[in-house]
Amino acid sequence: DALDDEFQSIRRKRKDKRWKLEAFQDKLASLTFLDPACGSGNFLTETFISLRRLENKVLDELLKLDAACTVKVTIDQFFGIEIDGF
Repeated sequence: DALDDEFQSIRRKRKDKRWKLEAFQDKLASLTFLDPACGSGNFLTETFISLRRLENKVLDELLKLDAACTVKVTIDQFFGIEIDGF
């Protein structure tokens, strides 16, 4: 929710909007997640999907500003440990 609130705040700005969106996207791409008891990985899967959806919103806003953009959030940001994984 905090990340979505931050995005909404940036989205409403007019000054330096492109720079702020790009910085926010970099922030999303710098986050890492660890689930120390991941089981089937549902938490990690849902977190990845949520983060990518948020990044897609950022990319949509950047495209409206005619900015070149690429996907930066990757599955490599997510880690899980499970002794009895399946």
